[in-house]
Amino acid sequence: MQQLLITLSMCLLVTTGWSQSSSSDYQVGSIVAVQPHLGEEADASITRYDVSVRVGDKVYTVLYSEPANPYTEVKYRAGINVLVYIDKNTLTYNDLLGRSKTVPILSWKPAAKVCKAP
Repeated sequence: MQQLLITLSMCLLVTTGWSQSSSSDYQVGSIVAVQPHLGEEADASITRYDVSVRVGDKVYTVLYSEPANPYTEVKYRAGINVLVYIDKNTLTYNDLLGRSKTVPILSWKPAAKVCKAP
């Protein structure tokens, strides 16, 4: 009986630790700008955008590619908050269907400080 309780306790600790670490890696980001990507287009059926996402005190510009689809166009998403995971050279987010997508980070810069009126 004691062995069962110890095993159960260990399972709960591992599960709790894993769920906390995976959820804390994601942060809230806000899409602040979307611009058409300037560059050579290899495939005319895929549209590319430079998407700027503010996460904390940084603004990341990522290269977003999407097939032509009027229902998922990112160009209409400025101002929307998304959960993102920042790695060294990539940003990961979940699309509208909950699928994980990873896009390359083109650049980042410090976010401008916003002063709030009293």
